[in-house]
Amino acid sequence: MSRSTAIDPQNCAALDAAPARPVQALLTTGPVMDAVELGAIPANVTVEAWVPQAEALSYTTAVVCHGGLGTLSGAGSPWKRQ
Repeated sequence: MSRSTAIDPQNCAALDAAPARPVQALLTTGPVMDAVELGAIPANVTVEAWVPQAEALSYTTAVVCHGGLGTLSGAGSPWKRQ
């Protein structure tokens, strides 16, 4: 889940849904908010202001983002994946 420079309600929904899912999630807040603004963080969610995108994406099977070009390019697209 990536907030980046846009505040996106879908990340709040994803954060709320995380405890009911068998996942380990990473939420990056970017420069727009402090993690304390999120309130209680589920045990299976790690919150960071920033992480190296390429490194984080190498561990992912899914990305929830606001559709920014940087994240989409980094995550790749279905036709790029073999």
